[in-house]
Amino acid sequence: MEVRVIERATSNEALQLVFDIHENAFRDSPLTKDARASNIDHKRKEFGEAVTILMRVEGKKNPTSTSCIFTMKQNVRGKILLMGGLAGVATLPEARRKGNVKQIIGYFFNWMKENDHPVSGLYPFKESFYEKMGYVVLPSPKSYFFNPKALSPLLERKNIFGEVIRKELNEENLDEYFSFVEEYQKVHHGFVVPQGYKRNRITWLMERYWFAIAYDEKGKPVGMVVYLMYGLFKPMKVKNFLYFNSVGKFLLLRYFALHIDQVTEIQLQLAPGERIETWISDSNCKVEDALSPSHTGGMTRVIVVEKLSGIKVGTKEEKHFTATIEDSMCSWNNGTFVFKAKDGLLEVSRASESEKSKAFTLTIEGLTSIIYNGSKPGDLEFRGWGNPPLSDQVIMEEMFPDALPFLYEHF
Repeated sequence: MEVRVIERATSNEALQLVFDIHENAFRDSPLTKDARASNIDHKRKEFGEAVTILMRVEGKKNPTSTSCIFTMKQNVRGKILLMGGLAGVATLPEARRKGNVKQIIGYFFNWMKENDHPVSGLYPFKESFYEKMGYVVLPSPKSYFFNPKALSPLLERKNIFGEVIRKELNEENLDEYFSFVEEYQKVHHGFVVPQGYKRNRITWLMERYWFAIAYDEKGKPVGMVVYLMYGLFKPMKVKNFLYFNSVGKFLLLRYFALHIDQVTEIQLQLAPGERIETWISDSNCKVEDALSPSHTGGMTRVIVVEKLSGIKVGTKEEKHFTATIEDSMCSWNNGTFVFKAKDGLLEVSRASESEKSKAFTLTIEGLTSIIYNGSKPGDLEFRGWGNPPLSDQVIMEEMFPDALPFLYEHF
């Protein structure tokens, strides 16, 4: 089995090899010759600065499996960490169910460790497939569909001070867009912002979108939407709806109300936990979950346990628990650790011999679920992810309360 690592897949030859595999996995296929040629430039924009792997099995002339990883930054309970965004995982039918993808992902786990990316995220084609490799499901955002006329009372409100400024989402305005999302990331757990070339890919993916920023009466940005207009008497599709406070939220909702004579429906995607039916009356919202596994809330995984030091915990009191981590794919995580809350932050250290006697078993899936979702420790035993005693369950709940992570960025 031959593995080829490409730091930047910019050559036509490398891009064609990647596209040949992706065409079979993700597209209507086979494509015409002209359609294939036009997609090379798209692949260059999509994977230009990612680290890409091509794997060829013995007896085959061309690669049969591929994947890539993007460098991103993620808020993990208040601490911004480098995250490896895994994407484009695909294998040709004749090479499937032979462990090729697992080998590729294992390579990337090592790459992330060596390049100081202590966490990873992805959007799965099948959640259970990646769960076997340590990834854990995050809460899904919801899509709301409603008539904008429900927002008309906001046009009469005299106490919504500020303005909303609309711009095209293009290279000229990209810095302003990222300035907002980077500030938003600082205070929202799970939130991901791309780095490097992937930032420029935003304009390619959203070149038909508007974005609008809400400013309060002091000129401070307090909300932002990214949206698409389908035309007169047709729906408005709101891809992103972010706000810092109530002023930002209602400035944006009032902005939507200005479209009541133009659009028939607003399609609004909101972060997990948001409930628009509590914001306005008579909305008669239709609510939909993700339409496919690749449009869920995504999955995440801890790659280097000790790098979790410095994330926020839910108590100022000094508390700790000791756990023996089991990780079948990242051997450096195997061992016993002390997880200590001190001054509102987490400290992770290797356990001494005397401390090991107090340890319970915790798989990497269990740890990831606790860190990201604040899952109930009592659930772990029933998932096969650990066996914390009741006394430690109480401490774990205090340190890692219930959370609603939101990846935001699609990759």
